[in-house]
Amino acid sequence: MAHAHVLAGERLFPGAVIAGRAYFIGDHYPPDNFFDFVEPFLRGLDLPAPRRSIPYPVAYLLACVSELVAPRSNFNRFSVIQTCVNHTYRHDQAERDLGYRPIVSREEAFRRTLAHIREAG
Repeated sequence: MAHAHVLAGERLFPGAVIAGRAYFIGDHYPPDNFFDFVEPFLRGLDLPAPRRSIPYPVAYLLACVSELVAPRSNFNRFSVIQTCVNHTYRHDQAERDLGYRPIVSREEAFRRTLAHIREAG
């Protein structure tokens, strides 16, 4: 993300194509849901990964009830959607307008993040 900001700063001037535009910054990897993304981190930290699940419609219904019973709870429809639905964000515009390309591989980013979590924990 910081790299994309530097690239934007180098290209930002009055009337620039990028002025006022928003960009997704990503790595073009296939979509993952939350559990697919988190499981390697849990394994890397020697923590158990969830083995059981409930169907999405049931989770969504429970979240609806949770919003009525405990409106300030973190378990709500939004959290169910964000957790259970695959998301894909492409950085094609950032690549074209900013010259953005990831400077760290996904594997290296994982290794660094895991090391940081271990140090902070």
